[in-house]
Amino acid sequence: MTGVQTCALPISFVYDNALLALWRSAHADLPGAGRVLATLACVQRPDGGWDFDFEASGAVERRPGYVRSGAVAWVLYAMARWQDASGDHRFAGTVARGWAWLEQRRGVAGLYTAGQGRWLPGGRFDADYRAPFAATEHQFDIWFALMARGLAEPGEAAARSEEHTSELQSL
Repeated sequence: MTGVQTCALPISFVYDNALLALWRSAHADLPGAGRVLATLACVQRPDGGWDFDFEASGAVERRPGYVRSGAVAWVLYAMARWQDASGDHRFAGTVARGWAWLEQRRGVAGLYTAGQGRWLPGGRFDADYRAPFAATEHQFDIWFALMARGLAEPGEAAARSEEHTSELQSL
């Protein structure tokens, strides 16, 4: 087929996997959602975030360093919705590490910075770059995750979701 680009490696995007897990959870396919979330738990970075994509070939090797707060939030949102629907807490450690990663990026006025990693001219990649800006889209991604976390983990998590709601309303 002409005009179709093929990839040398089967790449899977973290937020797409999170969306699939959300859809499966919403349609009562909790075992299927759990399998997708187990894959995401396996590719979680040691620092608690998720790279934007990973190799879907079964290899755990990743293209490290490009992490976006919104993608991390989608994974946490999917895990919270699944936990709420299933009552299963098997990803509690994964979720805690993910929230710790996000909270390290909480900056001025309670907004979360965009993440880390950037492409430079000439195709070079700077994995150590920490984005100093906050992206509006990511704030709402995180808001959805916080709201779901408040349902799955009442108490402090619910209070944090109300706090972020106030921060967004003040913009």
